[in-house]
Amino acid sequence: MKNNLTNLFARTGRLMQFIIRRERVSSSIWIFGLLIFTISVALALPGMFPLLEERIIMRETMQSPAMVAILGPVFGNELSYSVGVMFANQMLLFTLLAVAIMNIFFVVKHTRTDEEQGRSEVIRSLPVGRLSTLSATLLVALLINFILAVFTGFGLALVSFEEATFGGAMMYGFVIGVTGFFFACATAVFSQFSSNSRGANIFSIIFLFLLFGIRAIGDVAENFLSFISPLGLVLQTQVYVNNYIWPLIIVFFLSIFLVVLACFLNLIRDLGQGLIAAKPGKAAASKMLLSPMGLAIRLLKVLLIAWLIGMFYFGLMYGAVMDFMADFIENNDFFQQILPPSDEHEPVVMFLSMLMLIMSLMGAVPALMAILKLRTEEKSGRLEQLLAKPVGRTKLLTSYLLIAFVTSFLVLFMSAFGLWGASALMMEEVPFSLGLSLQIIFVFLPAIWLMLGLAVFLIGFAPKLVNLIYLYLGFSLFVVYLGGVLNLPSWMRKLSPYGYIPQLPADDVRIHVLIIISVIAMILAVSGWFGYKRRDMKMQ
Repeated sequence: MKNNLTNLFARTGRLMQFIIRRERVSSSIWIFGLLIFTISVALALPGMFPLLEERIIMRETMQSPAMVAILGPVFGNELSYSVGVMFANQMLLFTLLAVAIMNIFFVVKHTRTDEEQGRSEVIRSLPVGRLSTLSATLLVALLINFILAVFTGFGLALVSFEEATFGGAMMYGFVIGVTGFFFACATAVFSQFSSNSRGANIFSIIFLFLLFGIRAIGDVAENFLSFISPLGLVLQTQVYVNNYIWPLIIVFFLSIFLVVLACFLNLIRDLGQGLIAAKPGKAAASKMLLSPMGLAIRLLKVLLIAWLIGMFYFGLMYGAVMDFMADFIENNDFFQQILPPSDEHEPVVMFLSMLMLIMSLMGAVPALMAILKLRTEEKSGRLEQLLAKPVGRTKLLTSYLLIAFVTSFLVLFMSAFGLWGASALMMEEVPFSLGLSLQIIFVFLPAIWLMLGLAVFLIGFAPKLVNLIYLYLGFSLFVVYLGGVLNLPSWMRKLSPYGYIPQLPADDVRIHVLIIISVIAMILAVSGWFGYKRRDMKMQ
C-alpha cells in the first residue's frame, strides 16, 4: 500500500522544480504587482483620510447595502476607526478576487493546458507518478501563495498605520494566501471535469463569482450565507480589529479536502479527457470559420463577452454608490486637493474623470489579450497548421488587431454606460449625462491604441518580450493614478501615454496631442506588421 502511494507521487519534487522554472517570471510579476499596488494604496490612504471625522463619514458610506455588497461588511468601532481598519475594509475583498484569478490561471496552465498541448503525455512517459503533476502544481501554488502572504504581511508592517499591529499586517497577508490556495485547489477539481482549458477557466471563474454573490447576499442580509462562502468566511477574521484565526483554519481544511477530491478524480479519468464529456462538434463548420477573422472571433468570443459583462458590472458598482460619494467628496479636503479645479462642474463630475481613468486602464487589458492571443496560438504550434493553408500572415495579424481595436471601444462604452445607468437609478438628479461620460472615457482611446501598437511591435520584433506590455500597463496605473498621491515627479507620469491625456471636463481637449499619440500607435503597429511578416515563426 505504501509503495503504491509512493509510486503515485514519484518525482513530485523534480516536477516542482520544473514548474518553478517555468513560472519564475510570470508569478514574480503577479506577486510584485499585487504587492506594489497594496503597499502603494496603504501609503496613500493616511493622506487621503487624516482626520477621524473623515474616516467616520467614509465608514457610514461603506455601511450602505450597495457598498457592503461590493466591499463586504464593515468592522471596527466608529469612535476609533483607524486607517488600518479602513484599509482592510476597502481593499481586502478586491485583493482576494485578484489573487483568486491568479491561482485559477496558474493551475489551469499547468494541468489542463499542458494536457491539451501534449506536455503532460510526454511527462507521463517518464518515470513519474500518476498524481505527480497535479501534486507538484498544487505544492508550487501553496509556495507562491505563502510567499505572497509573507511579503504582503511584512510590507504592510512597514507602513505606519495608527493603532495597527504586526499581527494585523500578517493576518492580512495570510488571508490573501489561504484564500488564493483555496481557489487553486478548487480549480484543480474543475480541471478534472472539463476536457479543455477554456472550460476549466470558465467553471472556476463562475465558481468565484458564485461565491462572491453568495457572500454579497449574506453580508447585506446579515445571515448565514456569509459563512457558507469562503470569501465571506475569511472576511470574518476582522483584520486589524480582532484578527480571528479560526476562519483561516476552516478554509485551509476545505482546501485540503479539495486536494484529496482532485487527486481522486484525477485517478479515475483518462489523460486528455474530462469527466464531463465534450459535446460533439457540428457536422459542418460555420461559414464564419472560413476566414481568419471568423476564427479569431470564435477563439476570443467567450473571453471578450466575459470582459464586457465584467466592465459593465464594474461601472454599475461605482454608479450605485455615486450618490454617497458626491456627499463625501464635497466634504473631504484631500479629494478637493487632488481633483482638477473647475468652476463649471461639480466635484463629483471631476471624480468621474478619475474613475474613467481607472476604467480605461482596465479596458486596455481585454484589448491587449485579444491581440496577444495571436502569440499564444503561435507558441502552441496551431498557427503553423493555419499558415500552411493559403492564409497570409498579414491578414491574420490584421484580423486580431481589428478585434482588439473594436474591443477597446466596446469595453469603454459598457463601463461608462453601466456607471451612468446605475447613477441615474440611484440619484434623484444625475450631475452628468451619458454623452459627457462617453466623452470623458473615449478620450483615453489613443492611449489604449498606443498600447496595442506597442504590443504589435513586440510581436513583430521581440515576441519573447511581448508579455512585458502588461508590466508597462501596470506602471501606467501606478504613475498616473497614484503619482499625485505619492508626489512622483511629473516626468515619470509622461513616460506613460496616459500622462498626456487631458482630464475632461476640467482640461481642454488637445486634439493635436491625441492625434500625435494615435499616429505613434499607427507607426508602431505598421512596423510590427512588417516585422511579423518577415520574421521566423519558430522564434520562441
